[in-house]
Amino acid sequence: MKPGGLTHPKAYYIEIQRRDSQWGTGGGELPWFTPDGGMQWAELNAEVEGRLYQICDTVPGTKVYYEFYHGARAIWYTDNEDVMDFRLRGVDNNGNYTPGEYKIPCKDSYTKEATTYKWGHYVGSYVIPTGQTKTEFSFESVSTTSGDQSVGNLLDAVRFYTNSYMDLTLSNNAANNKAKAGDLVTYTIVAKNIAFHLRERRVIADDDLRLDAPQHQIVRSVTST
Repeated sequence: MKPGGLTHPKAYYIEIQRRDSQWGTGGGELPWFTPDGGMQWAELNAEVEGRLYQICDTVPGTKVYYEFYHGARAIWYTDNEDVMDFRLRGVDNNGNYTPGEYKIPCKDSYTKEATTYKWGHYVGSYVIPTGQTKTEFSFESVSTTSGDQSVGNLLDAVRFYTNSYMDLTLSNNAANNKAKAGDLVTYTIVAKNIAFHLRERRVIADDDLRLDAPQHQIVRSVTST
């Protein structure tokens, strides 16, 4: 079981599989590459058809972004189609689901002896509903063409994130924030990205900085984490 994640049924475990050269460049029952260039992926149907999930504290009104890849596993070099549901839904303090859920059916195929492997790519967003302070993020296996509950539904490169939030710490080296004409004062701005994701470029300006001095020259020093 993945650390931080839960499974249902409770005795059920997912399987972490590793890319292996034995599968060559096509024709095997497992993919020979991962969507993010890594070496591993998860198989939901490691023992039975089950659900991998995690319950997180959430703030109503927050927009949550998700991204993941889903793939099928072939059985004995035959064509196969694996089906999985991705769900986002509220959970109350007693562990019961609250009304309404967000669900995406994920259906992806493996073609026998294909020269390339195609991962299904899923990207989207979800706004936490009013009053929903706990949200379950889950991946639930539905079916495989083979009918073998212990094989199928591959999952990789799962990401959840919110909009970027920048925390700024502003300082200068003037004693008591005061300087006289002719003093050289250095402003330092430390920008920290609180959220996980940051794709868009951020511009940090010091227009609102104030120093008690009639005239001053600014030397900017900006660091980010």
